[in-house]
Amino acid sequence: MIKTKNWKREVAPAFYPITRKENVWTFKPMPGPHKAFHSLPLATVIRDILNIVKTMKEVKYVLNNKNILVNGKPRINIRHPIGLMDILEIQPSNQIYRFLPTSKRNIYPILINKKEQSLKPTQIKTKKIIKKGELMFGLHDGSSIISSKSQTHMNVGGSILIDINSNKINDYVDFQIGNYALIIGGTKKGLHGKINNIDKSKSLDKPIITLELINGNEIKTIYDYIFPIGKSTSWIELPTEGNNI
Repeated sequence: MIKTKNWKREVAPAFYPITRKENVWTFKPMPGPHKAFHSLPLATVIRDILNIVKTMKEVKYVLNNKNILVNGKPRINIRHPIGLMDILEIQPSNQIYRFLPTSKRNIYPILINKKEQSLKPTQIKTKKIIKKGELMFGLHDGSSIISSKSQTHMNVGGSILIDINSNKINDYVDFQIGNYALIIGGTKKGLHGKINNIDKSKSLDKPIITLELINGNEIKTIYDYIFPIGKSTSWIELPTEGNNI
């Protein structure tokens, strides 16, 4: 099988906000912290979505000058993958974006304020004990964080709020009734609210989660689509319900 660094536009993931027939090819994310079908390549973001530049030559110029930061670090590879909760900073304009699900897109850059610049929610996917009884947590973005024995209460499915500058844990929230959560997949992606119920009936393949939205309505989705993101309220600003992005 021939591996390629590009995708034909007509077969690129549906959430790519690109024209399908204008050109034949588009960038494919390189292997990295996010899976290809759950991320956007950096060049696509700055040229085709944010329209910071117009040509490939301009893309390379901006990246080589280290004007684009992803999670606080300069990135120069045009195919660097950007995924859920990643933070993109454009210098010197100091525009800051977080990649979040919306009603139409699996991930999309949402402009945020500077006070959230270093805050990144991450969901725990694995947990294991390493040397000296320390705990290592594998996170949704492919990264990991080592914590002390005192953090045994943190479990798979819960979320950690990380300061990307210091790589320290600011807060933790469990996957439990009463906490705030964001739907990251399915037809209800982008909606968020309080977890009202977790149905773990044996007849179900996966638990069914009931969320109460801000307007009081209740919706249901599967466990895999839930991302806890705060206790009584969200740690970060989220797109409003009914957004048309």
